[in-house]
Amino acid sequence: MILFWYCSLLLLSDVIAVNFTTCYSEYPNIICSCDHHQMICSNHGDTLDFIPKVPNNIKMLIFTNNTLNHVTEMTFVNMTWSKIAHLSLARNDIRFISKHTFREFTSLVFLDLSYNAIPVYVQISFSDLHFEENGSLILNHMNITETKMNELFRYLDTNGIKTLSLAYNNLKFIDSCDWVNFLSLKVLNITGNKLKNMTFKCQTKVEIIYADFNNLVSFPNFCLGNDNSTNYRYTKFKTSVPSLRKFSISNNIIKEMPPTVLRCMDDLRELFITKNSFHKIELQTFHKLHTLEMSSIFRYYQINKPQSHSKFLKASIEHLMLQNLSFGMFTTDLGIFEGLHHLRSLDLSYSDLPFSPMIFKCPSNQIVVKFDEVDITECRIKMYAL
Repeated sequence: MILFWYCSLLLLSDVIAVNFTTCYSEYPNIICSCDHHQMICSNHGDTLDFIPKVPNNIKMLIFTNNTLNHVTEMTFVNMTWSKIAHLSLARNDIRFISKHTFREFTSLVFLDLSYNAIPVYVQISFSDLHFEENGSLILNHMNITETKMNELFRYLDTNGIKTLSLAYNNLKFIDSCDWVNFLSLKVLNITGNKLKNMTFKCQTKVEIIYADFNNLVSFPNFCLGNDNSTNYRYTKFKTSVPSLRKFSISNNIIKEMPPTVLRCMDDLRELFITKNSFHKIELQTFHKLHTLEMSSIFRYYQINKPQSHSKFLKASIEHLMLQNLSFGMFTTDLGIFEGLHHLRSLDLSYSDLPFSPMIFKCPSNQIVVKFDEVDITECRIKMYAL
């Protein structure tokens, strides 16, 4: 599982290191490189405190790890504003952004302000910030708290923002109402904060949430209303995240996951709960998922097998990762795997297996099985007790 993609790397992933030439130089130590549409001016520290002349064909400017204490409209006087789509200003010790700084950026798709202190009155400067469709706003490592977050977005035009990253800040609590005005939001990254609680009181159309490396002790409740219903098998629950398909909440301190926790999550397909502190897990909780990773959750760990004759993750699961687990509680009862008719990959690396795997060929679809990080590609697995 890719635990966390740092959103600022989305920009760098588009930088193809071919045909780069020097497009600006001043003294031996200040050099900027360009290709046909990208310009990189990085890692010059205090020796570069202005944005140099940017060629007219540039659409992506990476100006990082330099010095821009005060950012105003004049900061960008050496560029054709309307052509810039990707702008990274991370690690520039920015302390102030003036009101109309981003007014002339009419084609902006990506803005990264990570690793800067929150500039004074930045909420005012955001009032002139507009994104094209599928925009990304990256605000990682900026010491943002709940109070500051509400101020940041007060005047922001959220139309067009598809990705919002607030990773590695100081958020202790977050609710879906905080981003309810982000009508185009699909990806929310709140990894690496100090979250103790997440609530979902407002409905949102977010599709992917990364909440890894926090202090969450309980799995969030995504259901709206009917919280006290005990007849959950036959009750239709309204969800606060009807479009959520991927949720990653690894490396927290969650202790239990009741069987009702995903009762209103019919469209959730990928769940990552690795490295938590579960006391108990009901296997039937996950029967609708396509991808499940729950590796290394061995602290006080206990699995409750499915009731009646239901099978573990029956029918739907395609990718199952169970690394570093003890299966001793199953002894010779391996029926939990019998319902995995759509399985394509199974990872049991570094787990204490009470059975030995036998692989044999058959004409059905192939799957990839991994034991201690060794891939074995065959079409079907059958487990035999030791």
